[in-house]
Amino acid sequence: MKLIALACRSSRKDPKELPMRSTRCASVGSALAVVFALSMPSRPLCAERLFATPVPAPQAAPAAATPEITLEAEEGEYAAGKVMMRSNASELKTLWLHAGESVTMALKAPEAGRYTVIVRYSNDQAKPCEIGPCQTVRLAIDGRATAHAFLAQKSGTRGWGYDWNSFLMSPSFEIDLQPGVHRLTLSVEGAKGLDSGDPKLSVELDAVTLTHVRR
Repeated sequence: MKLIALACRSSRKDPKELPMRSTRCASVGSALAVVFALSMPSRPLCAERLFATPVPAPQAAPAAATPEITLEAEEGEYAAGKVMMRSNASELKTLWLHAGESVTMALKAPEAGRYTVIVRYSNDQAKPCEIGPCQTVRLAIDGRATAHAFLAQKSGTRGWGYDWNSFLMSPSFEIDLQPGVHRLTLSVEGAKGLDSGDPKLSVELDAVTLTHVRR
């Protein structure tokens, strides 16, 4: 605007020149206005900074969930045994097995690798057998025995006949599986020379959990 004013300023005040001078001032003003308009950005920079949508920082992809398989003992295959109703069992049921009895459960491994195996069970024995362990639970895979076994401990403190509804976890065992269907067998063994029908030689199996830990 100052440039327009300087261009139009004149020391002479001849009335005859006023129309011509007005025309020249209008032309100069129009030209400078066009130059000024072209030199301005289409949008103020401050508006771009204030109202631009923020770009979120890239997020790391969530870690894949570890495959876990749960097998219910009462849903397995067994020649002898009895399904028991237990309010604290994972599916409100267990499989009651005595020494010499077993159960086989089918499982499908989603991928090859090493899996941990944990057995949930209950045991209501009144006291440990005087001549040795009362119940040993052994693990076999696809009909082949493994070196994995555990002694079924007494699972409660209320006393004989009341602790079947209290559950323990076995030690964690590791097995290697290929992808596909497999058969997992748990068998119950008692101390040598004891009657397999003795309640002190029985254990209730609730569920088996397998977790893929590494390839």
